Amino acid sequence: MEQDGNGCTIYIFISNDVDSIASLKILTSLLKSDEVQFVSIPVFSNKDIEGEIKKLSEQTYLRSMVFINCGGTFDFTEQWMYEKKDVNMYLMDYHRPYHHANVNED
Repeated sequence: MEQDGNGCTIYIFISNDVDSIASLKILTSLLKSDEVQFVSIPVFSNKDIEGEIKKLSEQTYLRSMVFINCGGTFDFTEQWMYEKKDVNMYLMDYHRPYHHANVNED
């Protein structure tokens, strides 16, 4: 269920286009059917992503971050969550170009 973020482990960043909203609806339907808590965060630019990531840097329950059609040009290996081995990141962005560190990194 969508929550305020307390104790939530999955954060979904979503771009503001129709494909992103449809993808979010599919993903959240699956999460709700399995009773998994999540928070969806709309972002409109890379500055929005950076601001939201800074807000999450103190989050203790963060385990997964999903990026739907946003963040592809961002170098996530340079971010704080890369050093935390327990944070999984899932980047699904059909926009081009991708940052090579995100594609080639383990």
